Amino acid sequence: MKSLNGKEFHENTYFLVYSKRILEKIGIGLDGELTGAFVIYGVYPFYKSHSVFDAKHKIKISKKLFVEKGFNFDVSDGFFKFVAERLLPLENNGYARFMFFYQVYELAMEKVFYKKINELKIARSHLGIIREKIKEYSSESKLITLLYTEMGTDKNDVSLAQVAKSIFNSLKEDDYYATTQKSAMLYDIRNTLVHSYYRYSIEENILYLASYIEDEAFFVLNYIYSVPGMRKELEEEYFSGVAE
Repeated sequence: MKSLNGKEFHENTYFLVYSKRILEKIGIGLDGELTGAFVIYGVYPFYKSHSVFDAKHKIKISKKLFVEKGFNFDVSDGFFKFVAERLLPLENNGYARFMFFYQVYELAMEKVFYKKINELKIARSHLGIIREKIKEYSSESKLITLLYTEMGTDKNDVSLAQVAKSIFNSLKEDDYYATTQKSAMLYDIRNTLVHSYYRYSIEENILYLASYIEDEAFFVLNYIYSVPGMRKELEEEYFSGVAE
């Protein structure tokens, strides 16, 4: 199918055909709320440009797909408008994709930081405890672990560990690859990309890492969407625009 209502579409375009009545029954009022649901399959939303990125490190599309309601990228502003319209479909540099999607982590860690401090305030925690926690949460490595703990998805990922081993080799003990949870491993990889890219053979794995953190970033966004307070903040900051 190459045309719809007289418009021409690229032959690799996917069309989402759905029943508005059924979607409304499960709390989905706008199709833009499903924008991020297909990212893990390498299917990106079409706004202004057809996708030119070869998303080969993705879950294969099968007869049944699991999709989840999330932020409505049709009304995104600022950074997330850039993500939907330019980064997802057009950025071919794996290093750039990894760094841009890590920004979602930076944002999420900030949200989790304030969420945990607010919980301490509500519980009327002693000032000394609050100071101690602020010091603890000020560590980015601990914050990313806290984020994954809050999400309930931290674990040792064998596929990520294999890629990490091909990068670090004997610089890390075998126990590191067998037991390190993905939050800590992603943080180590991020630091390597930022500070020591020239030291390691990363190029052959950069597209895998870019796709991996892209998927994880959308899982992070789904977590934020599931927490009313954080969802409200993010919607007010980045998803309060008008659909074009």
